[in-house]
Amino acid sequence: MKSILLTLLCVSQITYAAQIVVSGACSKTPLLKESLSFNGEISAGEFTVESFKKFSVPFEGSVAHVASIYNSPMSLDAMEVISDTKLRSHGWCFSINGVLAEKYPNEVSIKNTDTVHWFYGYASYDSGVWSGMCQPTNDIQPTQFCD
Repeated sequence: MKSILLTLLCVSQITYAAQIVVSGACSKTPLLKESLSFNGEISAGEFTVESFKKFSVPFEGSVAHVASIYNSPMSLDAMEVISDTKLRSHGWCFSINGVLAEKYPNEVSIKNTDTVHWFYGYASYDSGVWSGMCQPTNDIQPTQFCD
C-alpha cells in the first residue's frame, strides 16, 4: 500500500512542458530548443510569442504570424530569384509534433506535451505555377542566406 501511494505521489509530481524548436535556413541543428510549461491549452501562436520573449529570441510577428526569427530575411529580401521564370519564396512555417500546420498559429491549440517546430521554408514558382509549400530551406541552403 505504501509503495502504491509513493508511486502515485511521484507520478502526480511529474510536470510536462511543451517544447519549442527553431531551425534556420542554413543548418539542421536547431537555433533554439527549449521547453516551457503552461496551464491548460493555448494557441501555438501564444506559446511561440511567450517562448520567444522568455528566451530572448528576436522576432517580428504576433500570435497570428511570424515574419522573422533571429533577424531572418523577410518580404522581398526572402525571395530567391533563380531565373527569369523561376524563384523561391522563403518564410517561416511550423509543425506540431511533426505534422505541418495548415492554419495560422493562433488557430491551433497545443498542450504541454506538444512540440512546436518553426522552420524556414520555401515554395517554388515556375512559369506561373506555385508548388512545394513549406519545403525546408536548410535542405537546399541557398547561398543568398548561407554564405
